[in-house]
Amino acid sequence: MSIITLEGIIEKGRLRLLSDVRLPDRMPVTIVIPHNSPNLRWR
Repeated sequence: MSIITLEGIIEKGRLRLLSDVRLPDRMPVTIVIPHNSPNLRWR
C-alpha cells in the first residue's frame, strides 16, 4: 500500500482538498486528524 498525503479543510461538513487532485467517486480514503487541531470536538 502506498500513501499520498493531501491537505484539506472541512467546509459545511464536507472535506475540500486544497490541491487540484481528482479522486474517483466512492474511492475509500483514510483521514488522519492531528490531535492538536484547534476547535476539535468529538461527539
